[in-house]
Amino acid sequence: MEKLNLDFFFQIVLLGVFSLLIWVSRSYPFESHIYPLGLCVITSILLLISLVRHFREKSEEKKSDPEEVHRPRKLFQVLLVIVIATAIGLLGGFLFGVLGYYVVYAILQENKSRLPKTLSIGVGLTLIYYILFGWLMSVPLFRGWLISF
Repeated sequence: MEKLNLDFFFQIVLLGVFSLLIWVSRSYPFESHIYPLGLCVITSILLLISLVRHFREKSEEKKSDPEEVHRPRKLFQVLLVIVIATAIGLLGGFLFGVLGYYVVYAILQENKSRLPKTLSIGVGLTLIYYILFGWLMSVPLFRGWLISF
C-alpha cells in the first residue's frame, strides 16, 4: 500500500472547504456575495491546477532531498515570522501587521541580496491591500491596541 500523500489530501480538503464556502455565500446580498465568491473561485481554480499537476507527475524514484536537513530550521523561521507579525498586528493594527510580516520575512531570508526587492514588494502589497479594502471596499480593518488609524 502506498504512503498517503498529505499534499494531495490537503488539496482535496481545501477544495471541499472552498466549495462549501461558495455554496454558503449564495444567500448573501450581492455586495457581500461577490468578494467571497471571487476569492473562492480563484483559489479553487488554483487548487484544481495543482491537482492536475499532481496526477500528471510521473512516478519517479524518490531522491534524497538535500533540503531535508534544513526543514526544522525553516519551520522555526516560518513560526517566528507568524508570531512576530501577529504581535506587530495586535499592537499596530492591520497596516503594521501586514507590513511587519513582509519585513520579518525579508530579514530572515538567507539571501540578503533580495532584501530590498522583498521589502519593496511588501510595502507595495500593503498599500494595495490598505487602499483596496480600507478605502474602496470600506472594510473595517483591524485597529491596533497602541496605534489606531
